[in-house]
Amino acid sequence: MEGIMVYEHDYDVWAVWIGQESYCVEVNDRLDMMIGDHYLDVRITRDLQGDWNVIIEELTTLTLRNHEIYKVKYTLFSFEEEAPI
Repeated sequence: MEGIMVYEHDYDVWAVWIGQESYCVEVNDRLDMMIGDHYLDVRITRDLQGDWNVIIEELTTLTLRNHEIYKVKYTLFSFEEEAPI
C-alpha cells in the first residue's frame, strides 16, 4: 500500500498515513521509501541523541527531517494502528 510518512510533533513519533488512517512507526520497522525517483528498502532507527534515521538497503544511513513528508510503500501488518489524532 502507498502512503505518506509524516512527523507528529505533538507525540514525537513518525506516522504513516493512508487516507484518513494513521499508523505509528516503530524502531526497526521496514518499508519502501521514495528516494529520488524510485523506492528503496529502508529500516527505521533512532540514535542516542533521539534523531530518527533510516538505514537504506542496510548500507547507508539517512537522518529524517521532521518537517519533511516522505512517500512510502508498506505492508499494513508491520505497523500498529493508532487512535485518531
